[in-house]
Amino acid sequence: MSVSSEGTRAPVNRRKVFALTALLGATLLAIIAIEIGYRITTGFVCVPHRASVFRVDAAVGWTLRPDGEDDFVGCIGRAFEFSTTVHINSAGIHDIERGLPEGPFPDGRARPEALTTESSFDGASPVTLLLGDSMTEALQVPLEQNFVRRSQRELDAIGQDSTLVNAGLSMSGPDNALLWYRYYGRSYRPANVVFVWNLANDIVEVHEEMFGELYTKFGGFQPLKPFARLGADGALSFDDSELREEFSESFDQLSDASAELSEAGMLRERAAQSPSWLEWLHSNLFIMRRMVTVYYRVLDVIAPHPDAEPAPDTEPKSDPSELYPTHLGVFFTPAPARWNDAWKLAQASITTLARETRADGANFAVLVLPPKAELVASVLERHRKRYPALSNYETDTAMPRQRAQAWLREQDFQWVDATEDLRDLKRQTLHDGFFLFDPHLTGEGHAAVAKSLSRLLDRVATQDAGGA
Repeated sequence: MSVSSEGTRAPVNRRKVFALTALLGATLLAIIAIEIGYRITTGFVCVPHRASVFRVDAAVGWTLRPDGEDDFVGCIGRAFEFSTTVHINSAGIHDIERGLPEGPFPDGRARPEALTTESSFDGASPVTLLLGDSMTEALQVPLEQNFVRRSQRELDAIGQDSTLVNAGLSMSGPDNALLWYRYYGRSYRPANVVFVWNLANDIVEVHEEMFGELYTKFGGFQPLKPFARLGADGALSFDDSELREEFSESFDQLSDASAELSEAGMLRERAAQSPSWLEWLHSNLFIMRRMVTVYYRVLDVIAPHPDAEPAPDTEPKSDPSELYPTHLGVFFTPAPARWNDAWKLAQASITTLARETRADGANFAVLVLPPKAELVASVLERHRKRYPALSNYETDTAMPRQRAQAWLREQDFQWVDATEDLRDLKRQTLHDGFFLFDPHLTGEGHAAVAKSLSRLLDRVATQDAGGA
């Protein structure tokens, strides 16, 4: 008795379909179990997570994503150091919802549909625009605790008609601040512009070579941006060729409306434009974020980044900062040659920003933030233990602030140094104003800096020259 081949094939096919369905079902159940377990565990065990609220921008390099929202968690071991939910407003800044200034951008470009909103920024009150890096952006604390919002409440309490707009942006230096003002900040038609000068890394981030080292060698990623160039005549220009080359296919689109990228994509030179569904998966699924992390670790092994950090070397080099996380070079005395170049670029960026804001009819001022290492001795001590050769070189944690003050005294705009307010906080509460591990300000630190900002705003209002 013979059995047709069709008769035997059907049960085999059904078994294959059943096995495949069972495998897919088991995989889905495993993913659900992992996600549920992750969410339960993160209620009492800290799992670090950086808020994925950034996007590539053809004009500036990167900005915050309008209406972006994500959790930001910092840990010390498995203990929570901070945990916040970050909300970016419709204008793409970490501030309360204000709407957007109306009309085209200052450079004449039409405002893209992606950056429109039902509400508009009325600008009825005089605007003070604050530009700075992650210290100003302040994703680590609840929005109402940052020094900009605290100062706004003080102004409201005394009935002063003034609107403070927080345009702080992570990983940015004075060059980014200048570009952001040119392309976006002017839209607010500010009466005052305050640049918050974070001396911990605002010097290193304006120098192309050291910027790459800071984020690629020791951070594992490097965001792209137009890099500042200083001509023989002292004129400042920007080179965006690397940004254009990396995003050549989408550069025209980015110029019209910045494309959204996942955090992993935005922060790597190998970034590619991510479809919206991948963006959603990366933002919402723990297992997706871990897969991305593993992917890049494997990629770095089989195809290392061309600028990957070589093994630590204890032999002295012409620039001691080559032996350590690059940002520590700001404390070396005497300053290595490339750090002197970086200071010149930073100062030229600030001077150009001051000149352009004044040309627009605004007052310009600087709020100086000292490096955490100057106020917390254990910071440099911890680095010396991790990088023993660091002890072979002279360092001065007060030098960046002293150098900045000496330069600011030569300028004709107002400025205030927040160092004494932070020191007063420590004298009164024994709290230095910074997180223990993370380099950013705590809520108490923001309260201290708010006092400095209020003094600066008083000085600007009365046109009191100089600084302290």
